[in-house]
Amino acid sequence: MAQAGEAYGVSAVEIGRASLLGQPIHVLSPLVTAAHLLIGLVETEFGDLQRFALKWTFGTVVVMTVAALVLGVITIG
Repeated sequence: MAQAGEAYGVSAVEIGRASLLGQPIHVLSPLVTAAHLLIGLVETEFGDLQRFALKWTFGTVVVMTVAALVLGVITIG
């Protein structure tokens, strides 16, 4: 990924930061086996888990992004 990003002028550090900021949303993917284990343990449907958790994960990503902007970890532009 780092080599592909560098071909477009994106450094490996920026790719790493973007990956960390998007991680909470990624965990809700049906491809993550831990989510399937969780829904099996609490005996619910995967769609119910996603509907409940999406608002919290989206909020977490917004807070993390704002904090990263305020702290100067990422910049716009």
